[in-house]
Formats: sequence, structure tokens, C-alpha cells
Amino acid sequence: MRSGDCAIIVASRQTLDDAFEYIRDNDTDADAIYASKNGWYATSVGTITDAGSTDFLATLVERRAIPQDSYCSTGEAYTRLAWSRPAKSATTTGTASILDTPFDARPLNTQEKRYVQAGLALEGTYSGLIDGDWGRASQTAYEAYMGKRDWPDSNRSAAVLTILTADALEDGQWTNFYMPAVNASISYPAASMSAVENT
Repeated sequence: MRSGDCAIIVASRQTLDDAFEYIRDNDTDADAIYASKNGWYATSVGTITDAGSTDFLATLVERRAIPQDSYCSTGEAYTRLAWSRPAKSATTTGTASILDTPFDARPLNTQEKRYVQAGLALEGTYSGLIDGDWGRASQTAYEAYMGKRDWPDSNRSAAVLTILTADALEDGQWTNFYMPAVNASISYPAASMSAVENT
């Protein structure tokens, strides 16, 4: 584990066999199992930057992506790495590594960038066209949002933002209205709007 990181622990078991049983029974995408000083074995699903990890984990728990009693450990209580993801899962490991690198919008297509911009607009850090043109304003809004949440700058954090955006759009029943005269669309939350007398 790198200095400044912490491991996301989703379960602790008394034996290594019990830890493997937990992984199998819960179809857990485990990254490693650590032997602890107390003799127990901690199952990790990956590492993140320790700074901002509390709020980040709380969001994952809220989304039910990890168990409610999950926590992040910097490893002081661990004596050794008892198991790590096999080399044959290099593709999965590579994906995890990509998720934990700083967010880069350049590989995203226009629609994906628009979706992130929409999420930042809903969160109040972005004010501009949701056009998929990722420039300084979009990047500044993204950095402001990460700072507001106290989350680490990573592709994983951006992915969580998109999950929250999807939920917000669904809950608000956001609807698009296209205006051909100006070749533009507006979006509005139909769930929280109602017709009023036009005076």
C-alpha cells in the first residue's frame, strides 16, 4: 500500500479460509487480504487516497456499493499481505488502477462529458453550456466539487458523481425540451414543477 493511501475493508474474518468464503459467497471483487495483528484477516476491494476517504466511503455505503460497516485502513494494524488478486486478473487490476488515477476527461466522448457537466451543474459548481466541450470552466467546476465533497481526485470519484447524477435525474424526472428555432434544449425537473395560472 502506498504512503498516503488506505485500503477499503469490507469484511474481517478469523481465518484465511473464512475470508475466501466471504469473497466467494458475496461475489466480492476483492483486491487483497491482509493479516492483522489481532489474528484476523481483512478483505479489501481496493485502495484510495486517505485524504477525503471518510466522505467517499459514506457515499459508497449510501449507494450500497459496499457493506455498511466498511472502513478505510492505512495498514498500521496489518502484519503482512496474505493474498492479492492473481496475476491472471491483470485486466481487472489494470481497470482498478485506472479508476484510482486522477480524473481525465479527454478519453470521454461528448455525451459522457455532457453527463459529467450536468452532474456538476446539479451540484452547483458548474454554470455554463452542457455541451461536452470540456474546458477550463468544466475542469474548475470538477475540482471545486471534489473540494466541496473532500473527495480524492480520481476517475473513481468521477464515476460516483455520475451515479449520483443518474439518481438525481431520475428522482427529479428531468425532461428535455428542444427549441428548433435556436437549436438548443432546456432541461427541467418535471417532478418538482406544476402548472400555475398564467397572469
